[in-house]
Amino acid sequence: MVRVEKYLPNLMTFGNMFCGFYGIIVCFSGDLTTGAFMIFLGAIFDLFDGMAARLVKHSSPIGAELDSLADLTTFGILPAVIVHILLLHSHQNWLFEYGFRGYPIVSFLPFLIVAGAGYRLAKFNVDTTQKNSFVGLPSPSNGIFFASLPLIMANGTFLLGDTSFYLFDLVTNAWVLIILTCLLSWLMVSPIRLFSFKLKSFKWQESKIIYIFLALDILLLIFLQWAAIPVIILLYIILSLISKPKVNEVQSTN
Repeated sequence: MVRVEKYLPNLMTFGNMFCGFYGIIVCFSGDLTTGAFMIFLGAIFDLFDGMAARLVKHSSPIGAELDSLADLTTFGILPAVIVHILLLHSHQNWLFEYGFRGYPIVSFLPFLIVAGAGYRLAKFNVDTTQKNSFVGLPSPSNGIFFASLPLIMANGTFLLGDTSFYLFDLVTNAWVLIILTCLLSWLMVSPIRLFSFKLKSFKWQESKIIYIFLALDILLLIFLQWAAIPVIILLYIILSLISKPKVNEVQSTN
């Protein structure tokens, strides 16, 4: 008798892949906000495909390869498309001085995001030292970082006490986009070791870095709204550098 439930992890993976595909379509139709939400939805599918595999006690090499291809689509190509379109809509005239087939050359720079995510995912599949920590920024974190940009644009401002901060011009600034593209692409292939969110136990001493991180995340989201997401990614890197995660064997999220 065929075990239908064994196909559940791959269905979740295809859900992630579809989010990336649909997000690319809507972005080129001008809807960056929906494209951004597709990255968040894809991250949920990416989380649950691993949980589903453990639940039904079924995994396969094909499933692992599918997961990497889905992650490349949703957390590599889709974020690159978002940044590409943001660069096209930036208002710095120097961007359009040098072009290729009607596009400013600098708008192709987000390919670094695709290359960084692809290399990181390929390396992950053959790396045996990432059970309890990651080497380089995980591709979902990269995708979520860039997904926050259209959402920050859509909301425009956030309040901190009686002070309003207007972020639209910052997010649409070409220099900011270029720097973020180069930085995040490098972080994905960097040798920096980052902690994973896999709880060994609920004891404070063994999982305190995760508890601290989650508590700070909640506070940041309350006060900064969508603008908290880039800060959260930065906080993740800083806490990892402080905690110095240990080298171990293979981890299930990439």
